[in-house]
Amino acid sequence: MKELLKKIPMIHFVGRYVQMFFCFIWSEHVEILYECNRYIRKKISKEDMDIKRIQEFKGKYKGQRCFVVATGPSLTVEDLNTLHKNNEVVFSMNTIVKAFEKTEFRPTFYCIQDKEVYLKNKDKICCYQLPYILIGRANVPLKRVRIEKKELPIDKNVYMYRLNAIYHWTQVVYGNTKKQLRFSFDCAEEVFDGSTIAYSVLQLATYMGFKEIYLLGADCDYSGAVSHFDGTKAKTSAANGEIFIKSYQAAKKNLENSDVKIYNATRGGKLEVFPRVEFDELFHK
Repeated sequence: MKELLKKIPMIHFVGRYVQMFFCFIWSEHVEILYECNRYIRKKISKEDMDIKRIQEFKGKYKGQRCFVVATGPSLTVEDLNTLHKNNEVVFSMNTIVKAFEKTEFRPTFYCIQDKEVYLKNKDKICCYQLPYILIGRANVPLKRVRIEKKELPIDKNVYMYRLNAIYHWTQVVYGNTKKQLRFSFDCAEEVFDGSTIAYSVLQLATYMGFKEIYLLGADCDYSGAVSHFDGTKAKTSAANGEIFIKSYQAAKKNLENSDVKIYNATRGGKLEVFPRVEFDELFHK
């Protein structure tokens, strides 16, 4: 269809300017859209009751440390075994379930919010015993984007959080990286999407009271032959790594007046926003 429209110059010309107009409205007036969204959301009471369950975790881990394990190519099964052996509190995400056949490691909190990734890995998610599953439900009424309740595994350990995708769309869809990403300190109200699920996880970890957060496998590098720990190459372009880095910069900015410290224990990669630490040295008495 797109190729057909390109062959008709006038339609393509008009369509392009209509798209540019909506891009401008969205990216320049995102705060207005955000307030409108908050007003509409207050009318949805039943869903709010489900979302509010995540309040059970507020401040539960006050003063403790945790690990946020992304799925970059630098991550190894040995790293996961080390975390398991030392009984660390771990957040992980998405395709980390592919590693479960090779290790006894299971994240304390398994997080997912991309519907396409969720549906591809749903069977694996359901067949393994996971302490807690945290699922982000986007605030956009599009079936291809939002994970619906009927698609969730029936498990008392499944928790939903409201995913505010307005700022994600501003960054990724409309290419406006000048707007400062919001960072939620009340995840029972909402969690802001920052292009990478790790941005959501940092908000959740802060909400739970963790004061030391260590990133692992956060390479932010999609230029190599593989882009994930399991040897696969994602559809994500190299430019998206830069967008992810901007999300981490936003996290650092929003937390600069707090006592939460974030460190990067990733081996290599392009993320230089946080102080680097050696992963193996974190377990020496």
